[in-house]
Formats: sequence, structure tokens, C-alpha cells
Amino acid sequence: MTAREIAEDFISKMNPSRWAGVGQKPDNFDTRIKTYTIDGFYEYELDVSYDEDELGYVVMLEIRWADDGELIYVLDTQRVNSEDAIEYSINSLIDNL
Repeated sequence: MTAREIAEDFISKMNPSRWAGVGQKPDNFDTRIKTYTIDGFYEYELDVSYDEDELGYVVMLEIRWADDGELIYVLDTQRVNSEDAIEYSINSLIDNL
């Protein structure tokens, strides 16, 4: 999947109400980890999830080796309801590989 497709899929399945991540969490907000393969980077897996920090929720992005799951790089963004922010962050991860 492209970075944009991952961002759109993640938001639609994990935050369908497009909650901003602060205040009362809606029932349809899902904090489980989703794993994706990024087009052209088949040796890596991208784990995307929500995590709560002191200011509210953030999107956690973790790149791992596909063969053994070893963590390579972690990045987060506070814009939990934005495909643009998640896509940008995924592309930033790719640029750091």
C-alpha cells in the first residue's frame, strides 16, 4: 500500500468518527495495532497504532524488519484524525531508512 492508502485505511478503521484525540474518547476509537507493508519496501513492516500520552492520543508509527520484527525506527504525530499528517509521517519514516 502507498503511504496515503495506509493513512486512509487506518483512519477509516481505527478512528471512523475522526476524533481529534483530546477529551472523551468515542466508543468506535480503536487502539489496536495495525500492520501494513509499504509499496516498494517489502523488507519492512509498518505498525500503526494509537497511544495515550500526557496531552492526549498520538499516532505511533514503528518500522520493523519483516523477517524478525526487530524495531528500526519510531515516529509519532499528534494529529490523530489527519490522513495528511499520517501520510507525511510515513514518508518521513521511509526517508530515514
